[in-house]
Amino acid sequence: MRPLLAALLALAVLAPNAHAWTRPRTVAVYNEIYSVRMFHGSGDVGALAWERGGDAWGFAPLRRGARPGPALRTRQLADVGPAGGARWLWLGLDSFSGLSDECGCRIPASWSLSPAGSVHPGAPTPLGDTEPYLDIAPKLAADRQGNALIAWVQEGRQNHYRLMLALRKAGGRFGKPRAVLTGDLTNVEVAMGEGGRFVIGVAGFPRKPPGVELPSDRLDVLRGDVAHGVRHRDLIDRSVDFLALDASVAGDGSVALAWWSDLGANADGSGNLFAAAGRADGPLTVDALATTQTTVADHQRPAALAEPGGRAAVMWLDLYAEPSPVMLTESDGSGHLARSRALDSCGETGDLARRTDGRVIAAWASCAGKGEVRAQSRTARGHWGRVRTIHRGEDRDVVASFEPGSGRPVLAWVDYDFHRRHGPDALMVAAGDPRRIR
Repeated sequence: MRPLLAALLALAVLAPNAHAWTRPRTVAVYNEIYSVRMFHGSGDVGALAWERGGDAWGFAPLRRGARPGPALRTRQLADVGPAGGARWLWLGLDSFSGLSDECGCRIPASWSLSPAGSVHPGAPTPLGDTEPYLDIAPKLAADRQGNALIAWVQEGRQNHYRLMLALRKAGGRFGKPRAVLTGDLTNVEVAMGEGGRFVIGVAGFPRKPPGVELPSDRLDVLRGDVAHGVRHRDLIDRSVDFLALDASVAGDGSVALAWWSDLGANADGSGNLFAAAGRADGPLTVDALATTQTTVADHQRPAALAEPGGRAAVMWLDLYAEPSPVMLTESDGSGHLARSRALDSCGETGDLARRTDGRVIAAWASCAGKGEVRAQSRTARGHWGRVRTIHRGEDRDVVASFEPGSGRPVLAWVDYDFHRRHGPDALMVAAGDPRRIR
């Protein structure tokens, strides 16, 4: 019996923990990595996209279980998303340097397809000319069926700029680009949910028809779907400048947005965080969530997550408090975002993701040690589990996703201490147990 008992004990020790995450894997190592994005499509095949040190875009496939494939460095593929039918959809731009330098020149845009998991797209199809303006890069959003949109800013008449929108139904081609808003725009954010439902948040100075009084700074929210285009327009007037913006669409078309503003009436230079949420066809409920300093960088941008029924969650970094906690707020059932709590005493904003069964994961970078990747999971009934540390390094730029088939949560982040502070950054990825991730 003793040999059998010893074997059983060994199995108990060596067996994987049901709550465990995989050992972090290295996706790419460059001098600078930022603007990390991630998605998963059919067959649990996903992709990571990022910008590399101001000189190129980077991409890498993710196989099931967060196993990265070879990374690609390119100056002509700006973004990637699911295209349906085990394919990927690529947004191509003819000039990385023109976009990054805001040259104000015409940059031809195109779209192309590749098999899911391949970083070698087929022949490009011309889409139109984009024009970099105030660092507003062309935006791509798509659902897993392949419905998609591409939005960009283009110069119009009388020195005004137009927001152009091209839509694609799953399995088809992009239609003719159309102008959906005109003005001096300062920020654009897009998101798409299932069934091709989308939301576009546009901040800036609208074009004013003669004799019409409009607020000089405002947020326009455009909602619609790929079959009908823009169907709802909401004007949110806060009479302030908008610094950072995030948007999300739930499976039933509910939307959520969150944004910082910095031109409020506060004499100390502080600004405000706002959020808006609503059902697909209903009014948007706007909440003022926090007063905070507004030195906005990528990792300080709020993260918004839309949930069915007009509910939402928002994560943000409160720089006005000491020592700058990472905060989370959720809907209270009435449409208002009211239940706020600190995820961490200090750190940096990360990401929120929702599984089809209602489970949610919040992930962020804590300031503990040199920096840690932490995550907390919420059940479909609303119960939050314990906070778990996924990685210890000098970590930032945390993004989250779920594999749709296996249900595994996947986190990616940038480790700035990969070579003991004297070498390049590393893009890392890890997957959790799909059965219980609390």
